[in-house]
Amino acid sequence: LGDDTALHTARKAAKRLRYATEVTGARPKGLKKLQKALGHHQDVVVARPVLRELGASADNGFSFGLLLGRADARAAEIEEELPALWKRARKNLG
Repeated sequence: LGDDTALHTARKAAKRLRYATEVTGARPKGLKKLQKALGHHQDVVVARPVLRELGASADNGFSFGLLLGRADARAAEIEEELPALWKRARKNLG
């Protein structure tokens, strides 16, 4: 998977950029979707250690392992979508 810290930093920058453009009255298409995708990725990053910990201490650790696998797959899907989302957002920034 990609660099989680860099993606979180990109999320915060996208959020600041979105709010800055909204203050000017502009609403560039795609920026909100980019920010939202980065936010979902960050949710997965935060969930991973919790799922690992719960899986290690649960009687049914297998279920948490499945959830962790799904979280990893979702993070990979988001990372795959990011270049297209960035391209769209950048195009609409002018």
